[in-house]
Amino acid sequence: MPFKGLLKVGKRYKITVASDPATPGMTAFAIGWVPPLGSAPTTPVVDTVAPGMTVQHAGIIPGSQMLVLDFDLPDAAASKIDVRVEQDTTVIADGPERGDTEWTFVVQP
Repeated sequence: MPFKGLLKVGKRYKITVASDPATPGMTAFAIGWVPPLGSAPTTPVVDTVAPGMTVQHAGIIPGSQMLVLDFDLPDAAASKIDVRVEQDTTVIADGPERGDTEWTFVVQP
């Protein structure tokens, strides 16, 4: 579970997931905001991205402790996605993934 950086409550975020055209099937991913201790749990956003396509999710960073991104790629050597997480206009994390993984971010007030 690679730690990828810090985010700040109230800033704008954008998560971009692009699937390589050679990926042999859909990639599933979940976006989960871990709420502060004692708060009600939040429902993660679950989405898919097809080979050769790009999916974006954007919004305002909620009051939370952590952001967890969970990626489930097809089990094949050709599977590849590129992920980018931005806060306002700054890239916080960016890079390729070739297998199932999680990216984590600490959220600060």
